[in-house]
Amino acid sequence: IGSGKTDNAVKEEINHAARIGKDGLILTTLKIRQTHTGIKGHSRNGERHTAYLRIYTPPGATFVSASGFTPPSTHLFEAPDNTLTPDPDVRKAEGGRTLDTKSQTEIWQEQEKTVFGNYLIVDPGDAKEATITYTAPLGKREAAAIPYTLTLDHQAGTATAISSRLILDENTFVVFADPTAGTWSASGWNFNGILTRPVTTSGIISRL
Repeated sequence: IGSGKTDNAVKEEINHAARIGKDGLILTTLKIRQTHTGIKGHSRNGERHTAYLRIYTPPGATFVSASGFTPPSTHLFEAPDNTLTPDPDVRKAEGGRTLDTKSQTEIWQEQEKTVFGNYLIVDPGDAKEATITYTAPLGKREAAAIPYTLTLDHQAGTATAISSRLILDENTFVVFADPTAGTWSASGWNFNGILTRPVTTSGIISRL
């Protein structure tokens, strides 16, 4: 947003960790780190990189906390012309938007997803990391069996380094696992790679 041609100069790394709780919820911690490799003052990539990040999570996800985000000063925003007519689709999508005042994270529903939005600002030669934590409900359980499915969607045109883990405690074990993507073990699931297309995994987990 107003950052010149800095997209190609900013490297992004994502660390995603999910833990299944005894309460039937998945507690997820998502860390997003951006490193600005541009040179300050350079005509193309030397500007401050300002990005509004939208994090799309499962329906029913609940915001817990966020840190490291840095919303721009309000004086940098232009006021809309009062003669303009609001777009009905945009107004409908933003109608239920709420705000976590502590972190300034916006929360809304879009296309059957719960979305968390906030700003991450990085200067040339610097790196910034933001963290967001949320819970999401598990799928329908059959007795002791707990179905788990995860899809990591990518943003079109990007190639982001991502590390994703499902962490199981000592009283939880894997009954069945899809070996298509990542690595399943007694301690859970792990994936490390460059996200250029959606990655999906699933398994059946049981708790003693």
